Amino acid sequence: MAQDGETHAGIVFGIQQDHTIGDWVKKLEILCFVYTAAEMENHVEYL
Repeated sequence: MAQDGETHAGIVFGIQQDHTIGDWVKKLEILCFVYTAAEMENHVEYL
């Protein structure tokens, strides 16, 4: 994507087996408080 100059709204990923659904929800909620939509644009976050 980055090589082609395409933009994205942001990517969040992690190893699924390492976290419960509740963990994912909590971590995503924290991201919502820490980053604005503009800050997440073209940003990749590993949880």
